[in-house]
Amino acid sequence: MFENGPALYLLLILLPVIILYILKPKPRAIKIPSLLLLQSSPDKRRLRTLFDKLIKDPLLLIQLLAMTILILGIAGPFYFTNAEYDCTVIVLDSSASMSATDVKPDRFTHALEIAMEYTGKSEKNSLILAQNMPVLLYNDENSKQAIDRRRGLKPEATGTDLNEAIMFAIDLIGKKTCSLVIISDFSGQDISGVQKIIESENIPAEYRQIGIGGSNLGIIDASIEDNSLGFVVRNYNDIPVDAIIKIMSGDSVKTIKRTIKPEFRDFFKVEAPGTTRISLEPDDDFSLDNMLYISRQDQKNKRILLLSDSPGKSRSISKVFESIPALEIDKVSFDRAPRNLDYGMVVLYDYTGSSFLPGTMEDIEEYVRNGGIVVFEAANDLPLIDAKQLLPVNVSGFAKPSRIDVKSSALTNDIDFGLSKYLKGTIKEGAVEMAFAKEGPILAYHNIGKGKVVYIGTNEDWGDFHLRTSYPIFWYRLLEFQYTSSEELNFKSGTMLPLDSEKSIKGPHLSIRTDKLYLGETGFYDIEGKTIASNLLDEKESDISIPVINFTKIPKLSGGSVEKIHLYILLSLLAILLIFLELYYLKYRGEI
Repeated sequence: MFENGPALYLLLILLPVIILYILKPKPRAIKIPSLLLLQSSPDKRRLRTLFDKLIKDPLLLIQLLAMTILILGIAGPFYFTNAEYDCTVIVLDSSASMSATDVKPDRFTHALEIAMEYTGKSEKNSLILAQNMPVLLYNDENSKQAIDRRRGLKPEATGTDLNEAIMFAIDLIGKKTCSLVIISDFSGQDISGVQKIIESENIPAEYRQIGIGGSNLGIIDASIEDNSLGFVVRNYNDIPVDAIIKIMSGDSVKTIKRTIKPEFRDFFKVEAPGTTRISLEPDDDFSLDNMLYISRQDQKNKRILLLSDSPGKSRSISKVFESIPALEIDKVSFDRAPRNLDYGMVVLYDYTGSSFLPGTMEDIEEYVRNGGIVVFEAANDLPLIDAKQLLPVNVSGFAKPSRIDVKSSALTNDIDFGLSKYLKGTIKEGAVEMAFAKEGPILAYHNIGKGKVVYIGTNEDWGDFHLRTSYPIFWYRLLEFQYTSSEELNFKSGTMLPLDSEKSIKGPHLSIRTDKLYLGETGFYDIEGKTIASNLLDEKESDISIPVINFTKIPKLSGGSVEKIHLYILLSLLAILLIFLELYYLKYRGEI
């Protein structure tokens, strides 16, 4: 049968081709008396002329056959084959445990081979990936499309909710006559509840369990406290294992050796002041939990620079910083400001337009781009100062004192800015406003390079904020604001992270630009200078033993459907083969 039947009229093109071959100039015949006795009868010769032309010129036959195949391909030939069901819905476990190597090369590869067995049994095919959330990879695709969509699939470094994926499949089937295939290792999964639902819905279901059970010693939990790191290692084996743990931080490598009892959880606590990698040996059948990645911002720089025209004058802001322990404070005038700003934070206050020497603002900008934190406290001359686009706001003249509204955040909760005069202004694109008055921002910040610039739209000469009990609390929080907390840098794999804008990201095996980051792998992700760590840390997923489950197979239903099989690929291959045959024949005759 043909999808485009009228295209067969193109076969009429073959007639002029044959006629042209017949009418092409023939060589002149010359009678040679000595050869007349060897020639056959002229009448017989005429009868065989057309046949001889076609047979004696194989090139014509090749070209006619190639043109015929191409025209048939345009017509879209196909045939129907019987399918057992209207559709087949496959639930394929693609969680972390499916990367276990107890079956070679791994469980997931074996699962894909099993999924291939069901391709072609129905006209329509659907595939749901069971991860921490179900993912519909394709729906109602034919066999060829289903095979194409499965290419390149890999298991994710996530946990799995197989019950939710099966429920999604049941909803997808609805009232259709479809078969359900569930392919998983069923590690840590109790599907007895959904099995009863499948039986009640009378859905033909097959359960294909992957794996034979393997050995594993894995890191299943971790916690960060100050400069220390605690983590738990579990031995899933029924024999003791001599564990070797390596802690790698910068150029430092420390090794811990300990024997872990069978089916035992052992706690470790190590010093981890910065970004750290921990490896666990010996190798086993599940490698994802043999590494632990920890990202921490280095907090060793506790030096604060207070820049003003009155460093020796007693000001509320300097008293606040002096009251915070473990800080090294330098109070310096602008004319004595160091070119190399080796500080955790730089605060600018009580200044005028003439305070800044040539090059001072450039030094501040370089400091910010390299990861520094700069705080601009508003001053009378700030609208006149060329701040090199450092400020997160555009400021102008003075506004009358008014009520200050505060947006809820870890920095501003329960902070009372009081009543104050302030500068009129507008927030810049990409900046974050955290407090505002009627005619302008009071507290805002934005990121520049690896650092931040904070704007405070009031000072102690304009209002009463410095007299309020929340004043020292605000500055203490702002000091901590320069450090990104461990909770903001370390996540479980499978987490979707929304970013405040589109950013360039370099992951363990990817480089992309996006405003949402899915942590589908374990390892470090660099987000424009900010390092994020992703770890599995899933005790159930690390258990790669094979549970014994009583699978109830639902019998096949009567009926079925047919699937349309196209012949495009076969005809295309034949046409290409004939073209190569024609080129070979022309070369054989010496024409090319």
